[in-house]
Amino acid sequence: MFGKRSRPTGNYRFRFRSEPEDPRRMDPVRSVPLSIKQRRRRKWEMTMMVGKCLGITVAMIALISFARQVWHESMSTSPSFAVNDFNFRSNVSLERGGLSRETILEVTKLHPNLNVMSVDLAALQAALCSLPQVQDVEVQRFFPNRIDIRVNERQPLAWLACPARGIVARDSVKGRLLDADGVVFACHSMLDQYNHLPSITIPTLAWVETGKALVDSRAGHALNLLKEFGKQTWCVPLRVHDILVENDYALEVNLTDGTDVTFAMDGPQKQVQRLNQIYLWAKEHDRILATAKLIAEHNTPVTFVSRQAAPAASRPTVSKAAPPPRDAADIRAITRGH
Repeated sequence: MFGKRSRPTGNYRFRFRSEPEDPRRMDPVRSVPLSIKQRRRRKWEMTMMVGKCLGITVAMIALISFARQVWHESMSTSPSFAVNDFNFRSNVSLERGGLSRETILEVTKLHPNLNVMSVDLAALQAALCSLPQVQDVEVQRFFPNRIDIRVNERQPLAWLACPARGIVARDSVKGRLLDADGVVFACHSMLDQYNHLPSITIPTLAWVETGKALVDSRAGHALNLLKEFGKQTWCVPLRVHDILVENDYALEVNLTDGTDVTFAMDGPQKQVQRLNQIYLWAKEHDRILATAKLIAEHNTPVTFVSRQAAPAASRPTVSKAAPPPRDAADIRAITRGH
């Protein structure tokens, strides 16, 4: 019919849909929609492609699961992965009272027949941290058969004594030790170096728990005094033997040379320096110190040992009498720093 375009004919295999930006898209010959057969074919191809992808995915998952199971079973049953190498290191040696290898094995339940993969590192670390003398732990696993354990132990600074709670100093059963942070832990073995540690005696304590720090501020003041005492360089061999805390304002300290010194709770550094000056003066004048009350900031009361009353074969005893008048000027000079 005139004015109408005849329908295009030809093979449908050569017809295609142009891209959106292709200028031939507006060509009615080339923009013929897909036939039913072509749509079915494309749908079938899409279905086959999805099926192949799913099949490959399922096969890969099954293969990985099988490989993991075989690998795990081979490691679990192989003697090559048994815990044969157990490495333990601590900052405190066994001779100084550190943890022994037998104690670590007992706490962690490690044994040679245990597989290295079955070791729960978190549980092992928690078991070691439950020991009061342990500060922190680092546990590592190394293939094929090694477990490394590094322990940082608390180092004792003093004994704790509390008669009200039955805590006795220098006793492996009833005794308790304190570290620099005031943490209380038990003494499992009585070593020689533990006998030389000073003791902090507090008649009454509201709360004491092994493995926890003391909340009593008086114990903290006593520990600070021990730290400052250890930092000072003394002109004579001198250490703290015992600290008695009976009140909230003073520390009664007995030194290894028999001297009794009263310290105030606060300002231990300056008090230790003043005590050192007194010892220097006593050494220069060949005197032996008996008592000193450093709680007084000015005109510190000081007494010396009377050599006339001292036995010849023992340490001179403290004279209860007042010092002679000629010593009064010397004592005032010491306390005033002259």
